[in-house]
Amino acid sequence: MTDPTARLLEQAQHAVIDAEESLATAAEAGEDTQAHRERLVAAQDRLKAIEEARQGDAAQAEADRQAAMREEADRLVREAQAEVKAAIAKFAELLVPEIPTLHGATALNAVAERLANEDRATAVRAYDERLARLRGRLADLAARKQAILDRRAQGDERDGDAAEVALLAMDHEVLRELETKLQSEAPAREAETAWAKRWQAEVDDTKRQAYGAMAAILDDRLATLITEARRGYGRLTVSISSKLQTALAGVGVKV
Repeated sequence: MTDPTARLLEQAQHAVIDAEESLATAAEAGEDTQAHRERLVAAQDRLKAIEEARQGDAAQAEADRQAAMREEADRLVREAQAEVKAAIAKFAELLVPEIPTLHGATALNAVAERLANEDRATAVRAYDERLARLRGRLADLAARKQAILDRRAQGDERDGDAAEVALLAMDHEVLRELETKLQSEAPAREAETAWAKRWQAEVDDTKRQAYGAMAAILDDRLATLITEARRGYGRLTVSISSKLQTALAGVGVKV
């Protein structure tokens, strides 16, 4: 979660879990659970209020998110354009061709994909932490129940054992149902990369086009240079370096 109420929501969720555990502990100990139940209801009401507030702010938050993504996408386009220009500007001053236009829509989707991956990672961490706490509580209840059963098996039977075992079983069942519910709501874990790959492919293709355009300009300038030199000085001998021969051969040009 990245909105300002995320911390409040996390605290409210922890408060509900703590209240549930407090109620279970009180019930296990045979204490009066009224105050614990009131605490749980209050925690649940607060959690509900925060969730409703978050929903009320969702439209503005989404608008801000979209604006931020567009700004980030525009930045990516500008940086990519500058990167392509810098890649070919070194060949000759004032000979830089017009850079093919990159698609802002692809950059926008790439930004949205990256932010979604960040949100997904945050949600997965929060989910894993909550599930671990819940399973720790289940293990604790099971251990307490087994301790009573082991003690009774050794002949140490006490008044209230049956009631305590029953309460532990009831609490264990409640938490087990919560665990099942949480598992059914598990967030997706796999990061999406399709748009990031598409954006990189567009940048690479734009570079290829720019290199081709630059080569065409240099070819034209070289042809003009040779033509003017021959016109002014007659016969002209041009030596092609082995490096250039190798480069031309690499793209299928015979020298």
